[in-house]
Amino acid sequence: MDVLVLFGSKSDAYIYEPLKSALIAEGYNVNFRIFSVHRRPDALSQELEQVSENIVVAGAGLAAHLPGVVASKVLMPVIGIPFTSALGGMDALLAMIQMPFGIPVLCTAPDNFKAAIGFLDNVNKLSLCYSGAPLYVVIERNKESLPYVTHILKRLEQLAQKAEAEWKLVYEPVVGAVNICLNPVDLRDAAAPPPFVAPMEPSILIHVPLVEENAYCDPQTGLALLQKLRHGGVWVGLNNVGNGFLAALQMANQNGRFSPVLTNVKKGYIHG
Repeated sequence: MDVLVLFGSKSDAYIYEPLKSALIAEGYNVNFRIFSVHRRPDALSQELEQVSENIVVAGAGLAAHLPGVVASKVLMPVIGIPFTSALGGMDALLAMIQMPFGIPVLCTAPDNFKAAIGFLDNVNKLSLCYSGAPLYVVIERNKESLPYVTHILKRLEQLAQKAEAEWKLVYEPVVGAVNICLNPVDLRDAAAPPPFVAPMEPSILIHVPLVEENAYCDPQTGLALLQKLRHGGVWVGLNNVGNGFLAALQMANQNGRFSPVLTNVKKGYIHG
């Protein structure tokens, strides 16, 4: 698998050097570039016009806009790695993960490049040319009836209909498939691990943190989200099941089946 690796600065070598070494050692073809999206936006756009890789890994710190800008310009999956340049990486994390609907960035915990490698390994092992298999949405048993979860599932159904993509609600991740895992975040026990872990066999898990409406605007929720990500995996923004689903479609889009809907969502023709 071909991987485009983009980082914002040479000062980020403490992350990108071990990341590159691990990817090359595992047989990936790595195209590595350093681009500041703030200082060289035109050069970044030119690079992305010629991109031929299967997936992008992008890292940055502080005002970490690089992964989001990349995701706005490509239809392939983008994994963002925030850095602990300041505030424990909280500023970079929120700049990456809280993307608007239509522009998904799959985000790791700050500095956790190993989570990105683990995710890439599962993508590579599954070789996800779409074969008509459904995407799976995973929720803990009995939590699908919670009012805010019900609302989110209705939004997901509307998006799936527009994408003409089949999905199924399950209570455990499905082996050998793309799983969108809905993870309610309890502010009273923010450090609790997410309920789902990857099965022994290769499977893709995209985590969506869920909070009730009264917690959505609470700044403490940001800290709870950071604690949740530290358990590993890749995540999208709060309650953004739409971006989780779109990221799953990107994974299953090797033959271009979902390119029209991904393009229309990105342009704002389809709303979440």
